[in-house]
Amino acid sequence: MAIKFGVCEWGIPVTGPFAVTLAAEMGYDGLQLGDCGGSSMQYPLNNPRVQEAYLRAAADSGMEFGSIHLRSVFQDKSIDAPAGSPLSELFKTSVSNTIKAAAQMGIPEVMGAAMIRDRELYPNVVSHLRYACQVAEDNGVVFTVETNLTNEENFHLLEEVGHGIKLCFDACNPYLHDSGIPGEMLKEILAKKPEIIRHYHFKDTRTEDFHIGRPAPVLMGTGGADLETQARMVLDSGFGGWVYSETYYFAKPLNDGGDFVGLAKEDCRRLRRLFSR
Repeated sequence: MAIKFGVCEWGIPVTGPFAVTLAAEMGYDGLQLGDCGGSSMQYPLNNPRVQEAYLRAAADSGMEFGSIHLRSVFQDKSIDAPAGSPLSELFKTSVSNTIKAAAQMGIPEVMGAAMIRDRELYPNVVSHLRYACQVAEDNGVVFTVETNLTNEENFHLLEEVGHGIKLCFDACNPYLHDSGIPGEMLKEILAKKPEIIRHYHFKDTRTEDFHIGRPAPVLMGTGGADLETQARMVLDSGFGGWVYSETYYFAKPLNDGGDFVGLAKEDCRRLRRLFSR
């Protein structure tokens, strides 16, 4: 399988089926969808008409959907909730509904973020990830996780969860989470356990903004994440699958009132060049 280049739906200021049309115009092969607001919007992605609108937009523009991100779970911080609590039940409902939507739409993967801030709540995260993976298995879908952990902690987490869970590797986030140097982390993963990586998120941030703990986007290759080195490692590993841009095309300092479509086109060109030999 060749590398495919996608864009994260939440990086585009216009979401919904029209985002699919825009992503095609930007030059991408497909999208990683958000969950349309998930629980906060009463799960619109489970509505057959909404699903059909997305699928029609993809067919009309020659686009693919590689994954759905449980954005609402990230925002409601339910992944580390105690068992039996309302937030834990919310997590289970969100996961079940989103995985069901993915299966209905023919989308092979659902991912969630596990940003672990309180180590005492770690067992709750493991339990919830096991639940998500089991539901995914039952529906023929792969479940992938992105974390703020070190490599050794990620290896341990994935082994403890089991059920075929995979990893999203972000080429910039370790700097933002202060969990390591992305290039060094990727080199170690590819040497020890390359099979755990399901897909990649690529984005860039100015070095002076790493400390703020959130993206301060710039065009790929113009920040401090050393994306060129990481892209070369991905190519050398023989990876085949999705590399998604997680650039926020509406956010400063990248966009200060400019044309987000034009910026995304340039960023897509830069991403593709990173992976050209």
